[in-house]
Parts: sequence; C-alpha cells; structure tokens
Amino acid sequence: MKNHGKTKAFGKYMQSIYGIGQNWEFTPSLDDPKEYRAAALVNDKPYFLSGLGDGFRFAASILGYAICNDNTSLLVEEIECNQHPGALKGMLKALIKLCLENNLQLFLTSHSKEVEETIFLDIFGEDPEQRERVFRCYFVNRNSKTGVIDCKRVKTEENPDDWDKVNKALWS
Repeated sequence: MKNHGKTKAFGKYMQSIYGIGQNWEFTPSLDDPKEYRAAALVNDKPYFLSGLGDGFRFAASILGYAICNDNTSLLVEEIECNQHPGALKGMLKALIKLCLENNLQLFLTSHSKEVEETIFLDIFGEDPEQRERVFRCYFVNRNSKTGVIDCKRVKTEENPDDWDKVNKALWS
C-alpha cells in the first residue's frame, strides 16, 4: 500500500471494519533492511500484523490487493475463514466496492450462508439490477460416484429477488 500511495484509503477500510488500522507505519525488518514490516499505530504504539489475529491479517492481504490493483482478477477461497460475522460483512462490502471501482473480477468460494446473504441482501438487495449486471452465483457440485462436476447458475426464473428460492437452491 505504501508504494501505491494507498495507505490512508486502506487504513480507513481497516478502521471501519476492525476498529484498528487507521494509521500505519512501515519499519525495516531486522532480518533484511530492504524489507519492511507493516504496523497499525494506536496512540503511537505499533501493532504488527503478526499480533493482530488471522482474520485481520487475511483481510489486510485481500483488501490490500484489491485496493492496489485494477483491471485483473482476484480469487479468494473460503473468504469467511477466521472472520467474525460482523467483520465478514464489512470486509465483503469493502471488497465488492473496491472490485467495482478498480474493475477487478472477483471469484469467491464459500460454504457460508452469511457470505451469500451479505452479497444478495445487504450489498445488492436494494439494487437487484446492479446485482444482476455485476454478480453471478453458481452452485458447483462434484458427483462422488462419477467425479463429474456440475455447475449451475443460481437464479430463479419467476423472481430473481426471491431470496427463499435462491437460498433453497444453494443449500438444499
């Protein structure tokens, strides 16, 4: 983020999601002075990423990539791992906003209903046209006997905004 001039913007996202990370400092590593360690500053005290928990570190990596890149793709497997539900919602909202702004094609895998509910209801619930334009959800299943992978787009014919039908298609 430092090299891309995005530290302040990144800090705002992290602060709004996790309550820490508004300000950052980058100090040379003791092992290699050419490498830098990132630390969130709280009252001028540095908190290095290694001490902030897995959820924060994973989100920092994912959001850091999204904020510093454009016109490419981002693939995230099991985005819900190590995230508290509130942080997961905030991270997803920030991530999708950054992907839309930076023209990033986002691929997410998940086994979490919260991920789908956040995307379908919280993020695009009020604007189903935008959801339909920018978001596609697929249910991927591999047949345990044949090994054949079946991939179906999740969309209801009668009413694409009917979450009960989408939810049933995803989790039945």
